Amino acid sequence: MKKNEIKELHTKSVDELVKDLSDLKKEVSNIKMDIVLNKTKNTAILKEKERNIARILTIIKEKEETK
Repeated sequence: MKKNEIKELHTKSVDELVKDLSDLKKEVSNIKMDIVLNKTKNTAILKEKERNIARILTIIKEKEETK
């Protein structure tokens, strides 16, 4: 995720972040299946998506604490 994409996450509402989070979780499950079935060999994508999930969860918690 690029710096400007991270900044965009901070401007989104919690509802939008939750939607993005669910989309990323679906992508992670699909990537895991692809790895198990040997459809993809690039496992770095999985780690990147998991980091993005952590970023979104952190931003959601920050927004909830400021309320």
